Amino acid sequence: MSTIAIGVDEAGRGAWAGPVVAWAFAIVKSRFRKTELHAKINDSKLLSKRQRNAVSQGLREAMDRGDVCFYVAAVGSDTVDAVGIKEANRLAMDSAITEVLKLLESRNPGKMIGKEILVDGNDHYRFDIAEFETGGKIEIAEHIRGDSRFKVIGAASILAKVTRDTLMESLALLYPQYGFEKHKGYGTALHRNVLSEFGVLEIHRKTYSPIKHLILRAKKI
Repeated sequence: MSTIAIGVDEAGRGAWAGPVVAWAFAIVKSRFRKTELHAKINDSKLLSKRQRNAVSQGLREAMDRGDVCFYVAAVGSDTVDAVGIKEANRLAMDSAITEVLKLLESRNPGKMIGKEILVDGNDHYRFDIAEFETGGKIEIAEHIRGDSRFKVIGAASILAKVTRDTLMESLALLYPQYGFEKHKGYGTALHRNVLSEFGVLEIHRKTYSPIKHLILRAKKI
C-alpha cells in the first residue's frame, strides 16, 4: 500500500492581530518531485517575499494539473481570544487536514492508500481523522523545524505565510494608519506605537498581554 504524506503548518501564531492561518499540503503525483518547483520549496522564513510568491503561484498551478492538493483554513482573533492560540491553531490545522483528506479520498475512491500527517512543531495536537481511517491507520508525526526538513511541510509553510501576509495587506487598506502591510500584525515597535496612538481594533487579540494592557490603560484614562 502506497503512502501519501500530508504536511501541515501555520502562520500568525505569535501575531497581536489578525487570524491564524493553516495549510495542509500533499503531493499526489510522483512526477512533481522531479520538478524545479519542488526543489525550490523550503521553510518560508528562508525565502524572500518574491521567492515565496513565485513558489505559491507555482503550487497553485500544480494543483490545477492534479500534481498536488492542498487546503487552507483560518481562525479569527475572536476565536483565538475564546479558546486560546494553541487550540485555535489546532482548529485551523484540523480543518485544513480534513479537507485535504476528503480531496485525496475523492481522487482515489475505494483504494487502500496510507496517509501520514507531518506537523511542524511539537504541540502534540489531536485531529479529528477517525472517519478517514477505514483504509488503514493514519499516522501523525511531529517534527521540530519540519518546514526545512520536509518538502510537504515547507510547501504548507509557504502557502500559509503568503496567504496571511496577503490578508494583512488587505486589512492595511481598511486601517491605513496601523501599518499592517509592514508588520503583518506582529509585535513590532511600529505596531506598539500606532496602538498607543490610535487604540485597539476588533481584529486585535484582546487576551494577548500587550493588547490587554492597552485596553486596561485606556479604561483608566
